[in-house]
Amino acid sequence: MVKALIEEAGFSYSSQMRPEKKHMVVSPTNSRGEKVELDVHRDGSIRGERRVF
Repeated sequence: MVKALIEEAGFSYSSQMRPEKKHMVVSPTNSRGEKVELDVHRDGSIRGERRVF
């Protein structure tokens, strides 16, 4: 489910996921090839894209 949401939004999924209280923190690659962290909430919304250095 999370993988499909991320790929539909244009990110390349990597297998790094970390559960938080109300969401999952996922570390995919965006369309520009940058590593980012996304907050994927239980309702399927993606919020909080942050670049990872």
